[in-house]
Amino acid sequence: MNRSSSLFTLLIVAILLIPTSSQATTSTSTRRFIDQPWLNLYYTNLVWEDTGKCRAMFRVKTTDLCTHGPDSPEPQMAKSWAEELFYPNNQMHLSIEQSSQPCLDDSTNDYRTQVLYVRASDAQDNSSIIAPVLRKHLLGVNEIYNQSAQLTGGQRHIRWQLNQACQIDVQHVVIPPAADDDFGATINAVVAQGFNRDDRKYVMFVEARYYCGIATVQHDTQPSSANLNNHSVAYARIDAGCWNARVVAHEHMHMIGGVQPSAPHTTKSWHCTDEWDIMCYSDAPSYPDLEIACPEHSIRDIFDCGNDDYFHTNPAADNYLASNWNSANSLFLSQQSQYWRIYLPIASN
Repeated sequence: MNRSSSLFTLLIVAILLIPTSSQATTSTSTRRFIDQPWLNLYYTNLVWEDTGKCRAMFRVKTTDLCTHGPDSPEPQMAKSWAEELFYPNNQMHLSIEQSSQPCLDDSTNDYRTQVLYVRASDAQDNSSIIAPVLRKHLLGVNEIYNQSAQLTGGQRHIRWQLNQACQIDVQHVVIPPAADDDFGATINAVVAQGFNRDDRKYVMFVEARYYCGIATVQHDTQPSSANLNNHSVAYARIDAGCWNARVVAHEHMHMIGGVQPSAPHTTKSWHCTDEWDIMCYSDAPSYPDLEIACPEHSIRDIFDCGNDDYFHTNPAADNYLASNWNSANSLFLSQQSQYWRIYLPIASN
C-alpha cells in the first residue's frame, strides 16, 4: 500500500471514530451508546470512564456521581400515567389496611429515602393529584422489598422520609425550564434547593417524558456497614411514562448498591442474567444471554432470583453475599415491622 493510500485509510478511520452529538462521550466503545428515543435511552452529558470512581460506568457530567446509564421501559409500561399510574394492565391490586398502632418511624435525622415530585417551571403542575396517589402506591414498592425478604426468612421495609402526619413525604420541587433536559441538570437543580444529604436517597418523579428510569450507583463490594452505598447521596429519576412500582423499585435498588459487577450472575453493567428478577435484563453494551432460573417469579415482582447476587436477609457462609455487599443490609432499609399492613394479591383475571 502506498503512502497516499495509507493516509486516506487513516483519515477514514479517524472520521468513523468521531462520536456524534447523540452519543455518549467515551474513550472505549463510543458507538455502542447511541441515543434510542423509542426506548427512552438518552446518553446526553453522560461521560464514559475507564478508571477512577466511575470506572466501567458513566460519570454524570457536571457532577462527581456515577451511573450505569438509562434503563429502558418494559413493553407493558408504554402507557400514559393518566391511564394507569401503577401496576399496568391491572396485573396487581393493592389494598392497604392501616393499623391502629401509632407512627413508630417518624425520625428525620437518619437514613431515609426522600420522594420528590419535580417539574420544570414551564411544565404542567399535577402535584395536587399526584402526591396522594404516590403516597398510596409507593407502599407497593415497599411490598416488593418485603416479599423478596420473606423468601429468605426476613423482612425489609424502605425507610421513607415521613411528614408530621406519618405519611410518605412528597416534596414539590420546581426547577428551571432546561433542568429537566438531562439527568445531571436535574440533579444540580435539586441540589441547589438543598436536596443533597449523604444520609438520603432521592427518588425524583419528573414531570417529563425523556427517560424511563436512571439512577446513580456506587461501586463498593465491602460487606460491612461502612460500605459507600450506606454513606453517600444517590439520585433516581423516573419520568412520567414509567411511574410504576416496578420501575421505582428497580432504580431504588441501584441507589442502595444492586447489582454489583462482581456478582455471580452479573451483566457487568449493574444488572443480572438469571430471570425472573426485577433487576435482570440484557443490557448495553454487551447484551448478555439470560437464563430462566426462577420461572415461578414470572407472576411476581421479586428481587434476586436465587438470592445469591444482591439481596438475602441471612446468607450462608458460602454465599457470595456473605462476603460481599448485600443490599438487604442497607441502612436505608428497616428490619422492623412498620405501622402499615399491605396486601398485594395477584388479580384472578
